[in-house]
Amino acid sequence: MWRCRRAGLEQAYLWRARRARYGELVQWDSSEHAWLEGRGEKLYLIAMIDDATSPLSARFVHHDSTEENLGQLRDYIEQHGRPVSVYTDKASLFQIAPRAVHHRDAPPEQLS
Repeated sequence: MWRCRRAGLEQAYLWRARRARYGELVQWDSSEHAWLEGRGEKLYLIAMIDDATSPLSARFVHHDSTEENLGQLRDYIEQHGRPVSVYTDKASLFQIAPRAVHHRDAPPEQLS
């Protein structure tokens, strides 16, 4: 027979507190969505929002690329100034590719 049991949470997720001052942290992300609901071409929204006060800077682009994201960053800095820190997701646009091993630094077994 079924018995009513209280479901236990493994661990409660706590939201972090917002930053205290304007410009301390800017959240930056791109969003792929059917923004025009089938009435036009596919667009991406690149947005940056201040964590403390929520002013938003965003624009629609035709493709999510490094060039478009850096253009958004330039526009944000021109409008709001340089942020202290930026939070992004782990998309490949924001990751540094590992450096290749130079032949001088490679172990001898890799050179043969």
